[in-house]
Amino acid sequence: MKVRRFPLAIRVSVVCASAMCAVGVPAVSATATSPLPAGVGDFVPTVDLGPALADLAGLSSTPCNVGSSNITELKPGDTLTLPASDLRKALAVADELKAKNDSLVAMTCTATLSLSGAEKAITGTVTNAALGLTGTFALKCTFKQELGIQADLSIGLALPRGALVAVKSADRGVPMTCSMSANFGDGTSVTGSVDGVADVGTTKSDACTGDTQMSCVPLSVTAAVTVTSTSGKLAGYTGKGTYTLKPSFTMNSMNTNLATLQQAIGKSSVRASRVVPGAVSREGTMKIDFVPGGTRVDIVQPTIAADGSSKLSVGSLIAANGPRKAKCAYSVARGKKSALIANVTSSTNGVMPTLTVSKKQYDGARKALSARPGAVLTLVAACGKIRATQSVTLG
Repeated sequence: MKVRRFPLAIRVSVVCASAMCAVGVPAVSATATSPLPAGVGDFVPTVDLGPALADLAGLSSTPCNVGSSNITELKPGDTLTLPASDLRKALAVADELKAKNDSLVAMTCTATLSLSGAEKAITGTVTNAALGLTGTFALKCTFKQELGIQADLSIGLALPRGALVAVKSADRGVPMTCSMSANFGDGTSVTGSVDGVADVGTTKSDACTGDTQMSCVPLSVTAAVTVTSTSGKLAGYTGKGTYTLKPSFTMNSMNTNLATLQQAIGKSSVRASRVVPGAVSREGTMKIDFVPGGTRVDIVQPTIAADGSSKLSVGSLIAANGPRKAKCAYSVARGKKSALIANVTSSTNGVMPTLTVSKKQYDGARKALSARPGAVLTLVAACGKIRATQSVTLG
């Protein structure tokens, strides 16, 4: 999966008519007044991505192949699908598992896991030792992917909880695209974007070690960070860096299926929902290389695929970061023509509201630019003279 990287210099590649551009943004003239102390770019964000990912995750029916077994109803080489479609067979399996004190069936399972692209707000804390500061950390992220996962599933009374799932690997990573802000009590703040990929499975991450769930999906996140604006002790600086994290989430539908099995074999005392956090820390590592520079605009959505393409259609998300408390605009351009999609106002952190493109907005822009589906346009996020562009294909 290719991680999107943004140039430090903002390139203007379109001409925008005055009626289509945002106005009222004062000139940004932040100046780095003093050198930053050593280690100032080292941040420790602490967040829990698990609930957001669990809410977005949908699991299809799961076919499993039996590798080893000490019961007769499921023999090595047999198949079992969860949730069970053959209730009579499932009952016979459960009865035999329940009747044998050391019953154990080990299977290899494959399933399609879908993560919808809805935006999720995630909050936590952040520390910076060089500045001696602790504050709040916020992400607005989308995780959109359909991936095939491989997992080991064991069931039987030989297991303390009656069932255990270990997600080993996936056929692809999960794109992670976020707006990011860190705010400290003394007025120091950092705003920008996080754009990367989450690799799936125990071959990439130990994030499920000590987890209390029957089904736990471990992730290893590596993302690029672009800082678009700063304040307080970091005023006058922007920069780039990396964010690494090893989160995990649970597959609620799988837990429901396994809870039914637990009940059938007499292991129903273990609840299907997470009751205590796993043993692995939720701390991540963010390292920023700060350089003197004024506020910039960075387009966060729509995402750029691994092949470098980006689509704009009805229902697409548009999001960007830029100056704080500024009047901004999203528009599309083709040659010298430009069509306004929406005017927005950025937050006190410089995060612009996420827009979901409506059919009216899409049709209006397409008509104004005489563009058909498949046409390549330029998406513009502008706050006065500060702007960023991205090539998009009409969907």
